[in-house]
Amino acid sequence: MSRHPDRVAVAVATLVSLSYGYLIAAMHFRSTLLGGDYSHRLFATVELNTALTFGLFLIGVVRRSSSRLLLACTSLTTSMAWFLVWAVNSAVLPATRLSENLLHETDAPLG
Repeated sequence: MSRHPDRVAVAVATLVSLSYGYLIAAMHFRSTLLGGDYSHRLFATVELNTALTFGLFLIGVVRRSSSRLLLACTSLTTSMAWFLVWAVNSAVLPATRLSENLLHETDAPLG
């Protein structure tokens, strides 16, 4: 076993940690870090982080390293967390628009 850490494994672990830290920070400062509700910036940030961490998962799977399983699991877990943020924001949008349309229809004068 080498005394020097595998540089790719360290890079993957660092990038996954930064993405996860950004996710945690975005939970507390959502509008500042991700943008407003249903904004292009929110979806672009979530999609970028999902793709990045899934790519790191693939690197973790194919890379020959002693920490291969740990890298793959953390990358996949973080990717799934970002995916769930995307899914929740995508599912809430149509329901919100539907309820807004129903409110506007009931406000219209009769007759």
